[in-house]
Amino acid sequence: MKTKAALLALCLTAATASAEQMAMGSWRTHLAYSTTQIIAQTPDKVYGVSNGALYSVDKDDNAIELQSKITGLSDNNIAYIAYSNETRTLVVAYANSNIDLLPADGGIYNITDLYRKNMAGSKAINHIYCTGTTAYLSCDFGIVKLDIAKREIADTYIIGESGENTAVLSLAEHDGLWYATTPNAVMTAPTAGVNLANFENWTAIPTPTSKKNKRAVVYNNDLYLLQSDSVLYRRSASDWNKYRSDIIEINADGGWLFIIEPEQFHAITATKRETFAETSVRMAAYDSVNNLIWAATYTTGIARVMPETKIAYHFPPNGPASNYTWRIKYSDGKMYAVPGGRWAGAYSRPGHVMMFENGSWKNIFSWTTNSYINENLTFPTYISTTDFVDIAIDPNDSKHFFVASYGKGLYEFRDNKPYMLYNADNSGVETIYPQSKPDNAYYFYHRLDGLTYDKEGNLWFLNVCSSSETSSLIKYLQPDGTFKSVRYNALKKVSTPQDIVISNQDPNQKWVLIPRTTSSNSTAIFTFYDNGTPDKTSDDLTRLFTSFYDQDGNRYAPTNFRCMAQDHDNRLWVGSSDGICVLNNQTKAFEEGYTCSRVKIPRNDGTNLADYLLDGVQINAIAVDGSNRKWIGTETNGVFLVSEDGLETIHHFTSENSPLLSDNIICIGINEKTGEVFFGTANGLISYQSDATEANETFSNVHAFPNPVREDFTGVITITGLVTDTRVKITDIAGNVVYETISNGGVATWDGNRRGGGRVATGVYLAMCFSPDGKQRETTKILVINR
Repeated sequence: MKTKAALLALCLTAATASAEQMAMGSWRTHLAYSTTQIIAQTPDKVYGVSNGALYSVDKDDNAIELQSKITGLSDNNIAYIAYSNETRTLVVAYANSNIDLLPADGGIYNITDLYRKNMAGSKAINHIYCTGTTAYLSCDFGIVKLDIAKREIADTYIIGESGENTAVLSLAEHDGLWYATTPNAVMTAPTAGVNLANFENWTAIPTPTSKKNKRAVVYNNDLYLLQSDSVLYRRSASDWNKYRSDIIEINADGGWLFIIEPEQFHAITATKRETFAETSVRMAAYDSVNNLIWAATYTTGIARVMPETKIAYHFPPNGPASNYTWRIKYSDGKMYAVPGGRWAGAYSRPGHVMMFENGSWKNIFSWTTNSYINENLTFPTYISTTDFVDIAIDPNDSKHFFVASYGKGLYEFRDNKPYMLYNADNSGVETIYPQSKPDNAYYFYHRLDGLTYDKEGNLWFLNVCSSSETSSLIKYLQPDGTFKSVRYNALKKVSTPQDIVISNQDPNQKWVLIPRTTSSNSTAIFTFYDNGTPDKTSDDLTRLFTSFYDQDGNRYAPTNFRCMAQDHDNRLWVGSSDGICVLNNQTKAFEEGYTCSRVKIPRNDGTNLADYLLDGVQINAIAVDGSNRKWIGTETNGVFLVSEDGLETIHHFTSENSPLLSDNIICIGINEKTGEVFFGTANGLISYQSDATEANETFSNVHAFPNPVREDFTGVITITGLVTDTRVKITDIAGNVVYETISNGGVATWDGNRRGGGRVATGVYLAMCFSPDGKQRETTKILVINR
């Protein structure tokens, strides 16, 4: 009998091949951890919050640990954290007012009282102050007293004048008094001996100006108040005095006062004042045990600053540059994402390019691109790099790609570096306001979207432009660098184009998605057939649809068409503000009587009635996986995976039943090689390992993972590298068939059980793979280890 060690040696090659692959059905977050705003230190770790995501740095070995719903947190989008030394507990407050307690000895305790409380107005938690066994939460309506030891809310204080709800921005205590910062006052009350729930026991300290307040701290017997105009005041006795200007934040910790400016921060004690040239700091804390300062920075994560040398060490977890993900594209094993956005106008988001490959993120930051343009191109220096809304990757070179900006033009990158900006000054790209040069409007209204390559290497794109006779919404860039325009009168009043889809049925036919037009704010889908001569329109066929009639003769006229995706059967799936329609037989779209199809789901209740697929639901994104199934992202209902024909819902993921970060899905992208599905949500990017990949034409690197299958593994075993509809037989060494299945695209799965149930015994199993026609065969070994 072979020992487990001997069996393990048989599968060493397969195990190595699959070492980097995710387990089927698993999730992982991809969050922007570098923009850290809040920190809280424990004796062993420093925790940071970056755009709602939590992570920690170990003080001894600098190990970085990421935490999310995947690791056990109860919710997403963290608003504030604080540490209670008395109870050795990290208090985590979420943006929706849910609360987690993370004690040092393990476990996570969820407190939902405030989250579930039905009340008018905002319940947002702005600040947490811990003292003893209590945490005081400064909320948009007042103060909540949380008993950490009992893990329950103990009291609520409404401190507004006449007892009305008033936002509390921060809380501090000193010398027997509470100091609660509200937008218009600093409220004080004794820390003991009075009923703090009685608003009459709170007294307002007049503020130095009528500006809104931001935060107040007490340090060395003085009250420091930062107002919304970035001016810091100090109150000694009863007089306010202007202390410093251009201040971003203040906080007091461990006997230190931290005053934070854009390019530096000051650390003040009773005996000294230190200035540190550390940019982008948002919060600081003093580590008395190690005599150093920890800082939350907005560009490089948590920083450890040494007071003696003033040298800083940064600990940014690997991640994308931004939690905003507007569009995701895949090419040659790599995911690309851009964080812009637009509707009637652009969203003014930094123009980063984010690339994920081999488990790691690499970012081209907006300031890098901006610096290159300012130094190397002859454009006004005030053209900032913003609002990247789409990306197209050169099919022959994944380091060469173009990015569409909804405002600044077309950006070209070579070797993963900025190379050129094309606008009306140097190319065929147009601006909405050509007559305004050199004013801002001229340079800020080069609105582009919808990038895609055709098989000839032409880069097609959409360019909102003026309504003159010479203007053109549809353009393409030839491989030799020549810009061409395709002019159609039907597109003159389009204000917000989004996508171009080139038909798989006939590449001379293309579809343009138009969420908005200027005529009555309507929506449309435009299709044209260029007859293989895109620079000549006289022989073209065109049609503009503002609505469709479905297979039953009913008019389908949603408020907005939102997204398009073409499946493997050349059908165009269109998502809208009112569900989904499917466009079959694309080449017949120019004929009268052309109809769409709406998927009808039978109720199976004896009535012979059916409901339209996702009727009344806004669809923001559709992606087609390797098995021709559709991943559908919605505005408010999370994400659906439906079967090839849409009749069966295979998965419905929401933020309640899964680690999904938000039910608002903005975009979806799929890694065709691995089957990993990426969801851009309102709260950041997260991915799910699905059970389908794009199939190969021939068997390629067929292997199974995990391999070996350990005793404690409870997921499914994946066989990958297959062709479409591969028949897979799992046999033992004696040739007995224990399981049989058909692949989803290039992937097949096995739960490790025999047909009819029951875990297979320890041993080596063979996955025998056969193409549908039987002409191709491949076998791979799987080692299963049971107790």
